[in-house]
Amino acid sequence: MTVIFASQLATLRQDRQLSVADLAQKMFLQEATINAWESGTASPTLQQIEQVAAILEVPAEVLIFGPLEGRVHHEYQRPGHYESHIHNGWSFLAHFWWLAFPLGWFILRVISMFTN
Repeated sequence: MTVIFASQLATLRQDRQLSVADLAQKMFLQEATINAWESGTASPTLQQIEQVAAILEVPAEVLIFGPLEGRVHHEYQRPGHYESHIHNGWSFLAHFWWLAFPLGWFILRVISMFTN
């Protein structure tokens, strides 16, 4: 984790045009701490990783595991915000229309059992 985190932190910080001093100031830390994280000689706590992720506006997973390209993932969203893919009954029917056949067969079978 340390190597990926270190490279991701340096890359994302530079992409956002933040200096080590700027990030250290926003986190109320010393520049030496940020430099140690970026060199891989020290590791942040989970709370610090979440704080860095919020400052850099990326999910913490990107800092820990690297870019999400090629992985199954949701679009970057606010932490804790997950959207369902099925929004209403029509979406459900569009995805699961094939269930109507076995369900209809089952219902007809049950009805015929009680009518005979």
